[in-house]
Amino acid sequence: MNVINESHYWKAPLLRSAGWLEKLRVREDILDKTLARVERELLIGFYAIRKLLDTFKISETTRKMMFEFGRPI
Repeated sequence: MNVINESHYWKAPLLRSAGWLEKLRVREDILDKTLARVERELLIGFYAIRKLLDTFKISETTRKMMFEFGRPI
């Protein structure tokens, strides 16, 4: 069953999360509260992306995008 009728409700929070994560700088003194938010944003974000991919609510160009995560220092 397809439950995503309007992709905007999934895409808008993804963009907000991406903006927050992009600005985040992880340091040794990072708070547990911040780490918990990072984990939540990533888990929910990847779930939303998977749902959007499954329902074809994204363009083919976006579907083919690739990202690389930074390496630990």
